[in-house]
Amino acid sequence: MLQALRDRMLEELSACKEVKARNLAEELGVCTETVQDKIRILVREGIVAKRRKGSGTVYYIPDGKIIEDRYKNPIARRVEVGDSILYSTIKACDVDSANARSGFDRYATVIAKYPKFALVVLPSGVKDSVNWMDVKKIRKAKKPGGTSHGKEL
Repeated sequence: MLQALRDRMLEELSACKEVKARNLAEELGVCTETVQDKIRILVREGIVAKRRKGSGTVYYIPDGKIIEDRYKNPIARRVEVGDSILYSTIKACDVDSANARSGFDRYATVIAKYPKFALVVLPSGVKDSVNWMDVKKIRKAKKPGGTSHGKEL
């Protein structure tokens, strides 16, 4: 719940140029003290900035500040666009005699990242979506002059 409130606050702050804690609390439907407590943490983390305006304080997200903590899953934070991943899938699998699906592993290249899944392209050119929990191994994209090594999760 508190993480959801934090996300809603950041979303609201990014939509406004600057806002007072009282106005933010009204917009979110929570008490002002709760917003002030959460916003103090965001200021301490450096995500949100504050300044005096008139008799009060306004809060804002500084220009150029990119909020990347939307990738809360540690696997999602390690994978980058261009990396090759090994993942387990049950898509297009036959049902066996026990009425269960037996999955198989595939390698694919990440072409886009989202908070809950990655969009990948298979060697055949087919695009697929992969839940972060299905990723088994990450092969970092080769950088000029370096080598890449697969890392077990």
